[in-house]
Amino acid sequence: MAYSQQQPQQDPARLATALADLVVIGGLKGFKHFDTCLRGREELILQVKTSASQKCLPFSNSVDIALSQRQASSRRVQKGNAMSVQSPSDQDLENDSQNISVLLAVYARYGRPYVWLRSKHGQRFRGTDHAQEDDSMPIQLDTTAQWFEKNLALHDIIEQVVSMSVQPPPANPFAVDIGSISNLPPEETIIRAGALISFLQKIYHRDPSYATEVLSDISTLQRIMFTDMHEFLK
Repeated sequence: MAYSQQQPQQDPARLATALADLVVIGGLKGFKHFDTCLRGREELILQVKTSASQKCLPFSNSVDIALSQRQASSRRVQKGNAMSVQSPSDQDLENDSQNISVLLAVYARYGRPYVWLRSKHGQRFRGTDHAQEDDSMPIQLDTTAQWFEKNLALHDIIEQVVSMSVQPPPANPFAVDIGSISNLPPEETIIRAGALISFLQKIYHRDPSYATEVLSDISTLQRIMFTDMHEFLK
């Protein structure tokens, strides 16, 4: 797809929905295959584990502070006609050699979400020759190219990114790390489990191929949440 020649298609309602979804997804914690970090109202860092044996490095408070401080001075530029994004914090993401980090952004001027690779080891991102391309160019994904035609959602893009990054591709890209939720203090477990349940229910109702696995995680999270709620209210 020639991004530089494509006229942005505008749908204010869908753009507003995508921005709202970005904020929701950025606040979710506890997925098995990826972690997220919200960077402003238009940008989300997605850190994907590249194999079942890997663990995402947690976004520490110092990194969160650095991201917020750098956001004010970050610059989005357009070289020629090619869409690009630059941010000093991208260098921090490159230092992680174990995981795939991407920037998922919903910029109003582009009319749809796009994904930029932010890991040095781009050759490990299956199904794309992005490693040979300019890092300022967005990755060519079916889910971003067909955003309007197929009425896709942000989680469809995340699903594709996870499936292209993890070896082997997971049966359920949105599998929950139940242990990371159940080991939290009761009040935090209730909040995190409730947020995950709400998000997973939306995915389940879209009837993906992994709907059974999603429903299983929803049921488990509900049991954990209700148990902790009972203990918390004693």
